[in-house]
Amino acid sequence: SPPMAEIKWGDLPHAVRVTAVAAGAAVAYTPLGFILTMMLMLFVLIYVIERRSLLASLAFCIPIPIVISLVFDRLLKTPLERGLFWF
Repeated sequence: SPPMAEIKWGDLPHAVRVTAVAAGAAVAYTPLGFILTMMLMLFVLIYVIERRSLLASLAFCIPIPIVISLVFDRLLKTPLERGLFWF
């Protein structure tokens, strides 16, 4: 890898925002549960940070956590965190 002095740091603010959202999701995971936490995290990452359209963001952030939860629960027999709202 290149020496530290040669690394371009132009993407650092973006990386810090993504890391902050991931850290917030890690904190919210137990109280909110998997589905709600992942919906919120994906929405913030796609709509707020990446600035995609609202419709595209919702079309992605709503079904994906539900499908993943169903795969883990039904196929893998590994329930994910339910949280305070039981989903």
